[in-house]
Amino acid sequence: MSEAVSSADWAAGRVYDYPRGWFVVATPETIPAGEAVRLSFFGRKLVAFRGQDGVVAILDSVCPHMGASLAVGGVVEEGGVRCPFHHWRFGPDGRCNHIPYSKLIPPQARVHSYPVREQNGLVLLWFDPEQGEPDYEVPDLADYSDPRWVPWTIVRRDIRTVPLEIVDNIADSAHLGPVHQSWPRVFDVRFEGHRAIQTQFASHETLTDVPGGEMKTVATYHGPSYLLTSIEGRYRSWMLLAHTPIDTSHVAVWYGLMIRSDDGVTPEFMEIAREYAASGQVSAYQDVDIWENKSLAERPALCRDDGPILDARRWYSQFLKPRVAAPRKALAQ
Repeated sequence: MSEAVSSADWAAGRVYDYPRGWFVVATPETIPAGEAVRLSFFGRKLVAFRGQDGVVAILDSVCPHMGASLAVGGVVEEGGVRCPFHHWRFGPDGRCNHIPYSKLIPPQARVHSYPVREQNGLVLLWFDPEQGEPDYEVPDLADYSDPRWVPWTIVRRDIRTVPLEIVDNIADSAHLGPVHQSWPRVFDVRFEGHRAIQTQFASHETLTDVPGGEMKTVATYHGPSYLLTSIEGRYRSWMLLAHTPIDTSHVAVWYGLMIRSDDGVTPEFMEIAREYAASGQVSAYQDVDIWENKSLAERPALCRDDGPILDARRWYSQFLKPRVAAPRKALAQ
């Protein structure tokens, strides 16, 4: 963004408490067939289950009949989930399709059904306060199924912060040395539609061939939450660092690291990969204590060399505004 950005520009036009986009909400093994799984994100109560085709469905879990939770005591049956209170059954589309004691189903007997993707060992949900259809996709990694790569093991950590604190890092070059012991020789950030792309050539203490050696990283936000980083260091790797709002003051952070071995994935390399992924996790979480104890600087007193933090905030704000096209009825905040 070439034009000047004031400290208030990024916030102009924000409407919603939570951004529009794809968000990691689970891993596939945590949603087994035949079970109703309780989820809590975006200040909402959700239920996840697998339909008869094995595809994950995620619905708002408050039954419109009398308010019971479909996720607590709900029974998955014939591709839908039955409310534990009166046994109304809701299908993957969110519509009630059976009431055991009545042939007449009220037209308002439905809950919101969210678009869902299951890819790269993750379950992603499309959240949109306007209930619009997805307007971008996250990349499907071919390397995830390549036998030369050790797939990531996803770790979730819930922290007390707001998403903007995490997003600021994509442009905050000055924190890299003090927090991550990484000193960039090259640091570039650009914004392209729904993507924010950071390129670095930087030294690093743990992820390079030798302590303090240099590595190249290309970190790309695909929407407001899903950060995927290509790393060329001691090993070629992909790092996932995604964040999903739980409510307005808590965020679930999802971490994973995939590592490539050109000499075959042996038991010895698996141990190396586990240690390398653990080092990456330490690096990824080095900001957490700061985030949990700092105050959000709505109008930061930035200096010239802080990096394009305000540009990043303005980019992020697009996901908090209504779309140009006429939306459907907005979800309640």
